[in-house]
Amino acid sequence: MYKYSDPELAERMAQFGAVRVGTLEYYRAWDDRERGDREEGTLTFSGGGGVNIGPSMDPLTRAAALGLTGLDGDALRRVAVLNSSIVAHETHTDCWVYCTAHELSRGATGGKLASVEILNPDEFFRLVGLALEEEVGQTLETHAYGVVYRERMARGQEFGQLPSAFVKPKRLRFEAEVRGVWLSTAAPDRPYVDLSIPELADILRLVPIPS
Repeated sequence: MYKYSDPELAERMAQFGAVRVGTLEYYRAWDDRERGDREEGTLTFSGGGGVNIGPSMDPLTRAAALGLTGLDGDALRRVAVLNSSIVAHETHTDCWVYCTAHELSRGATGGKLASVEILNPDEFFRLVGLALEEEVGQTLETHAYGVVYRERMARGQEFGQLPSAFVKPKRLRFEAEVRGVWLSTAAPDRPYVDLSIPELADILRLVPIPS
C-alpha cells in the first residue's frame, strides 16, 4: 500500500510518522479539478417497481416502492418523487478519512512526486486510529477497504449494501484508492488533524515512483 505526497511531506511521514487525517467534508471542499469530489460519501437510489407514483404518495409507500426497509425520520424524508420516479439520497455521516493507494504506478499519483510504502497496512490503520482517538478524545470505529468506482446512481435494492463512504466516480479509478474511515457518535469538530506517530516509522519507507 502506498501514500503519494509531495517530497517534503513524504520525508516527514517516513521519518517521523507525520500524517494528516481529514474529514469527508474536508475532501468535498477540496479545490482540485482533476481529483476533487464534491459528492464524497453520497449515493442516490432510484426505483418505482410499477407503483403509481405521485407527489401525494406518503413516505413509507415511497420507501417500499424503492425496496427500502428500516427507514425512519430524516431518512424517510429524503425519499422523494422526482419526474415520476422515486429517489432517495444518502449522505454519509461526516467522519475521519485517510486515503492511500493499493498500487505503485505513475498513473495513480495524481501528479504527486514522492511515495511512501506502507509495509503493514493493518498495523498502520490501527496505529493511526489510536492516535486519532487520543487527539479527538473519542472512541472510534475503524474501517479500511478498497474504494468502489461506479456511478453514484444505484437501484433501490442496493440501499444499505453500498458503503457510501467508499464509493467514488469512475473518472477517479486511476487513484486505485484504499481508505481508512473512522466513525464515532459525534461529528468531527475540525476539518483535519495533523498527527505525529513515531511508531509508524518502523513500517514505512520511501520508494521511488516508476517513470
